[in-house]
Amino acid sequence: MNDKIAKTLSVVFHPLFMPTFGLALLFGFDNLYGFFPPVYKWFNILVIVVFTLLIPLISFWVLMKTGQISDINIRDKNERLVPMILTFLSYVAAYVLLLRFKVPQIVTRFVLGGVITLLISGIITPFWKISAHMTGIGGFAGAVFMFALVLNQNLSPLVGLIVLMGGSLGWARIQLKAHTLMQVTAGYWLGFLMMVAVFWSIA
Repeated sequence: MNDKIAKTLSVVFHPLFMPTFGLALLFGFDNLYGFFPPVYKWFNILVIVVFTLLIPLISFWVLMKTGQISDINIRDKNERLVPMILTFLSYVAAYVLLLRFKVPQIVTRFVLGGVITLLISGIITPFWKISAHMTGIGGFAGAVFMFALVLNQNLSPLVGLIVLMGGSLGWARIQLKAHTLMQVTAGYWLGFLMMVAVFWSIA
């Protein structure tokens, strides 16, 4: 039973979903998107969904079909480098495209945080199996924390909920023996601190 719960949490809070969750949250702030036409909002979400979710998912599917990775959670450390590089390149493409179309800086910083986190994770991964799931949820928590500062919003209940989600996901990754406590903790703080760092100058 515990393993089923842990597997469900690992799928629902997969790191590929975090950018889409974050942008969906930003859409709720009228002081950020309230004066933009709907087509502009949909352009933002299209770029995020295509480049940070759909393209990486398709890449993972191809890698699974060709036997280069065993599953979407990529439990084997030796299988992680290629999908991480492909995901990193897709994030970079999203960042460049969003910059060219001059979207709000809070959106580009959000994607930049993901780019930097993926780069650092990719450098660490060949030597140590840092948790990608936890870098994702940690980055999401860090981004929401900084959204609150940048947009002058009280998001304390939401930040608390996301921290609880992070704790649940950390338990799931350890329960499935995918990571150690140290790998889970390091992943969370890497994601969180990178998001705080990229937003700090505009907070």
